[in-house]
Amino acid sequence: MENLKKYKWLYLWIAAAGLIAFGLLVLLLKEFGQSVVIFISGLLLIAFVLIRFIPLIKTTRNKWAITINAIEMFIDLVVGVLLIVFTIKEDTSATDFNKIYPFILGGVLYLRGLVYLLELSFFEGKKEAVKFIVHLAVLTAGVVIMARYDSFTTESFRWIFGLAFCLSGGIAGIDGGNNYRKYREKYSSEKKEKKKEVEDNVVDFPSQDKTPSYIPPKEDGVNQDSDYVC
Repeated sequence: MENLKKYKWLYLWIAAAGLIAFGLLVLLLKEFGQSVVIFISGLLLIAFVLIRFIPLIKTTRNKWAITINAIEMFIDLVVGVLLIVFTIKEDTSATDFNKIYPFILGGVLYLRGLVYLLELSFFEGKKEAVKFIVHLAVLTAGVVIMARYDSFTTESFRWIFGLAFCLSGGIAGIDGGNNYRKYREKYSSEKKEKKKEVEDNVVDFPSQDKTPSYIPPKEDGVNQDSDYVC
């Protein structure tokens, strides 16, 4: 685990390269990009249903509120699966899907806002200012998308998705650069500490030149270590 954290910068750079490459493919390849928009829309709808399902059952007390939310989630789940199936089928064209995609997207957003307002008005939903404003904006966006369907096709969302992928890749790359800088600073610091520890553990023996010479004692003026002279 420690090694994974150490090389976090590498994983971020790999992710950045992948996101930017994928974003460029979405932008440059029209048919591929439109299919990506439809496929990701289906995944997001399915994920939204799965995330909401358990908290809804646990926290909602009114059975009618549970019922209308369950109907909405069932519709979202069916639409999400159909969107994914559509992109997998080989005999379908994403370009032809432009005519109905704005109504699917706008209808899903409108339904979410409508269900929230119904729950809030008739089934004693919890009143929160932020959630109210967000859902009102979601409902409005759904109406605008369906009314201006010529401007909200998979082609327009292809550019939004492609730029979003490239932007996310750029952010991941910058984050990876910051992590690499921290990794190099930490590596340099550890290297200096190890070098200092090695230097501290080395025993400093005196050199031969500095070792004092042994002078044997003299007795009656004669060096005791000298050869005995008869």
